[in-house]
Amino acid sequence: MKNLSIVAILLSVIAIAWVWYSHYQITQINNLPVIQDSIAASQPFNVTFVSDEADFWEKIEKIKEKIFKTMEYKIVSSTSPEWKKLIAKFDAKSLPLMVTWKAIEKSEIKDYLSQLAVEKDWEYSVKIWDIAQQMGVSIDKIYLKVPEIAEWNPVKWPSDAKVTFIEVTDFECPFCSKFHNNAYKKVVEKYWDKIKFVFKNLPLWFHKNAQKAAEAWLCANEQWKFWEMHNKMFENQKELWIESYKKWAWELWLDQAKFDKCLDSWAMEANVKADAKEANSFWIQWTPWVFVNDKFVWWAYPFETFEKLIEAELAK
Repeated sequence: MKNLSIVAILLSVIAIAWVWYSHYQITQINNLPVIQDSIAASQPFNVTFVSDEADFWEKIEKIKEKIFKTMEYKIVSSTSPEWKKLIAKFDAKSLPLMVTWKAIEKSEIKDYLSQLAVEKDWEYSVKIWDIAQQMGVSIDKIYLKVPEIAEWNPVKWPSDAKVTFIEVTDFECPFCSKFHNNAYKKVVEKYWDKIKFVFKNLPLWFHKNAQKAAEAWLCANEQWKFWEMHNKMFENQKELWIESYKKWAWELWLDQAKFDKCLDSWAMEANVKADAKEANSFWIQWTPWVFVNDKFVWWAYPFETFEKLIEAELAK
């Protein structure tokens, strides 16, 4: 009888947790429709989209129908001289680009759009790809440039490789761990002599151990052990704290005093934050985020997804 009571309590706890989690997911994923009525009632506003996607207008119509009912828009090509200037103005890293005028500050839509926009000289560049994702509309995201390789970014294998594989990661992220175990190891095994691997940090704000883990990783890189520390962290993701980093440094035969000084003095803090700032400029908000040349994959997809992209790039 006692065992049955324990089971009943456990089931109740699980049920409560599931209800909370479901509510959290719905709140996060469907937060746009919650304010739909307010946006739909706003004043008309004009938008220019820069996109080369053939059926882009059909997708924008879906978004307009769902949320931006009073939006008037036009679509121009990225090759247009006028909008090349606009891309340069906002230092746009990807297409499509959505630009609206600051006149929206007079409308009810202002508070919403300004949270997803960059403002420059009376114009807003809005994160239309993020909006489309949340609305369930699939829009192609085409990168015009990729993150630069900084002097502190660990790089592995051929410097003249035809394909560059840039991983933007968070050592505390469970999906990054899944990517590491299910896809990344296989990518390395198959392509270690054909592609260049570059590593960048994006510690997500809600992962309290991610910042220091990234610093420890770069401290290991100072002694050419970034690869080994990278693996240690993902293989022991539940042990991300200072004592672990120092223990792994010892196990990897690092100069312990040098590593400890690097870690304790926050010597790599600025470099990690610079990586994060760069990621934000590319509107990268989640991890893992992987570039295969100028193509990208967001999420812990299986090895075959990356294999297909890599093979296509190698064949060019």
